Amino acid sequence: MVKKQHLGVYCLIFSPENELALIHKKRGPYTGLLDLPGGSIEYGEEVEEALKREILEETGLALERFSLRNVISFNHEYQEQELAHNLFHIAIIYEGVVDEKEQLKPTVSDLDASDAEWVPLGALEQDKVSPLLWNVLARWEHSGF
Repeated sequence: MVKKQHLGVYCLIFSPENELALIHKKRGPYTGLLDLPGGSIEYGEEVEEALKREILEETGLALERFSLRNVISFNHEYQEQELAHNLFHIAIIYEGVVDEKEQLKPTVSDLDASDAEWVPLGALEQDKVSPLLWNVLARWEHSGF
């Protein structure tokens, strides 16, 4: 089994209509699933600068209002190139707010997001979302962080 570790920064972005900004993953272990916008922190980059960069790249939103909500970690097993993998995912979770629901559109074409959309919380199904999103929502519902 191939073991991997990933540290990333992600954001729950709510519209005024209480919809969540989500991306469609186009690569990696969560390919084809809805996921939170966010990703890796580049060398020397401040965590909140990484958050703003990732949000802009994956959704087109220039997010300025956000707050740290939680740090979570979990294991996710998956197959890649006929090999078993175990990903230890460490996620720094922020919550962001927008004043109006803007159209979402990734601004960089070669990244993890093929598209982005606003999704009502009640419309999310476990088999259609990433393990990261499912873990975050489960903790959100039970404790509100």
